[in-house]
Amino acid sequence: MKGDLECCPKLENGDVKYVSVLSTVLVATIQEAKDRISQIEYIFCNQLYPNFQAKTKSLQKIYTDAEGAWKEKEKDLLEQIEKLRVEKQQFVEGNKVDKGNPGENANGLLASTLRNRESRINELEQEVVKKSKEVDEGMELQNKLLQLVQRKAAMIVDKGRELKRSEEKSNELLAKVKSLEKNAEELQDEVRKKTEKVAEKTLLEKNLSKKVLSLSLLVEDNEKLKTENEQLYAQSGMSGEES
Repeated sequence: MKGDLECCPKLENGDVKYVSVLSTVLVATIQEAKDRISQIEYIFCNQLYPNFQAKTKSLQKIYTDAEGAWKEKEKDLLEQIEKLRVEKQQFVEGNKVDKGNPGENANGLLASTLRNRESRINELEQEVVKKSKEVDEGMELQNKLLQLVQRKAAMIVDKGRELKRSEEKSNELLAKVKSLEKNAEELQDEVRKKTEKVAEKTLLEKNLSKKVLSLSLLVEDNEKLKTENEQLYAQSGMSGEES
């Protein structure tokens, strides 16, 4: 009985309070984690991902338009180069036919025209090479930007998955806390029942003690009465003998 009385306060004041405090802290932590997950999901779904899509489409449109414009420009330059080459060839062939003419001025003019044509061809070819290089660099930059955005998006997705796993672990902890709370309630109920039983036993012992005391007093009174009766009987017997 004393053991029951000693263990009850420990169960009630120790384990139950610890479980209650732990439950409060874990619930607050879990709620904070859920709020952070919701915030990140909102930012990714409503801001980062649409912005990523818009930037990707914008970059693709810019470089598609630039590529189309450059192809037209390249076609025009190649046509000019081909035209100049034809003119150069015609000039060379005409120069061969006119070699018999002794006119130095005409030959000088033809040579100057030929040099100009060759210079123009070289300029156009260099421009084609330069523009091709610019387009290649632009496409390379576009690919780098797309890869960078994709890496950032992948990092956000991984972070979301990590937070999702954290949420699952938090839910598991919450389930364990609820189980502990249930066990604590059961312990409290058990403590209450044991306390009631102890109180009943104590009351029963007190009642029994009172009854024993009452019976003892009654026996005592009976013994006294018996003794008194015996004394009276003895006295009355002695009186009869004297008569």
